[in-house]
Amino acid sequence: MFFKKILYFLLVAIDGVGLLWASENTLRIEDFLSMAQEKNLDVKIENANAQGSEARAVGIALPPPMVNAIKMKMEDGKSASGFEATQMLPFPGKLIGDYRARQNEEHSSKEMKWAKESEVEAQARSLFVGLWIAQEKKNVLNEREKIIQEHIHLARSTTRSDSSASLHLLQVESEFDFLQNQVKETLLEIRERQIQVAAIINMNPANYRPVAIAPPLTTIPLNAPPTEATHQVLSIHWEVESLKARETEANSSWAPDFNFRYKEMGATSMFPRYKEFMVGITLPFAFFWEPHSQSIGAFSNRLKKEYEYEREKLKVETERSSLLSKAESLREQIELISEKLIPRAHKRMKVMNNLAPRDMQTLEAHLATMNALPELKMKSLELRMQYEEAVAGLNKYLKRGENHQ
Repeated sequence: MFFKKILYFLLVAIDGVGLLWASENTLRIEDFLSMAQEKNLDVKIENANAQGSEARAVGIALPPPMVNAIKMKMEDGKSASGFEATQMLPFPGKLIGDYRARQNEEHSSKEMKWAKESEVEAQARSLFVGLWIAQEKKNVLNEREKIIQEHIHLARSTTRSDSSASLHLLQVESEFDFLQNQVKETLLEIRERQIQVAAIINMNPANYRPVAIAPPLTTIPLNAPPTEATHQVLSIHWEVESLKARETEANSSWAPDFNFRYKEMGATSMFPRYKEFMVGITLPFAFFWEPHSQSIGAFSNRLKKEYEYEREKLKVETERSSLLSKAESLREQIELISEKLIPRAHKRMKVMNNLAPRDMQTLEAHLATMNALPELKMKSLELRMQYEEAVAGLNKYLKRGENHQ
């Protein structure tokens, strides 16, 4: 009796430690999405790119002036000193084109940053739900294990009066063994999901084993922006505008640049003090193939990016239409299972629990009825995963701040 009490207290202590460990590793979807935005490396990279583009967009890209100090020494030992300043000024069309290009590159980089934030949030939501679904699959399989164990007990009792039930018993025992293998596969799936969850928030997967708390069903976004207003499409739009400005800059390569020089020298025994001002211009048309190739290259780059812009618009529009139809259909299927099929399965189980199987036929009916509920739950989980992936595909095209909880 004494040893039984000790064993009981040990089991309670182990269960308490397990519950404490689970509570420390539980994770809510709101906290996880916040961690993904703060710690994800892809988001950090895009933030750094945006900051760099913002810094490069400031000011006019003028070459710096150059100042020379001059010291002249004559043969008679006397000397004179002076200075020279030069400044190169590109043609105004080049300066304007370069400035506009850098401004548009900044806009594009910001849109790419926001697009990456939306994509990471959608991906993180899908991974979190995937982890929770894997956990729920294990619970459903454990429930089914219990059902089959109870059915095996009934089948063994029935074989005493109906020898043909022995074949059914062997079949169910094999099904139970296969079910145990499915539980092991689900445990592996849970671990793989945990590793994916750790990776997206830049955590060490070896020490990070979260337990997902049941998330609410993600709603289908109804206030989605037009295709042209999505971050993914806008980023390419601003790239097109930047390349248009680069094309203007390249077309200005036919125009001359200006070079200004000012020189001042002190007096010597042979020369009086003097000042000199000179203006020079380049002659780009002397080597006409250079500006011609720059102009053609800029035109080709701009045309290519415009085709990519049209392709991205078509891709986004097509993908959103397909995902919206898929999500609506999957939501209806999930509602059908949860609101009609599962309650009916519960009712059939209650009726079957009041009946005692006596032969092969009633045993098979009992097994089919009792298995119906976990099978429906498993189907519901599979549909939920497909639904969440479809909604995640829609949410990545939302404007920042419009993603649904």
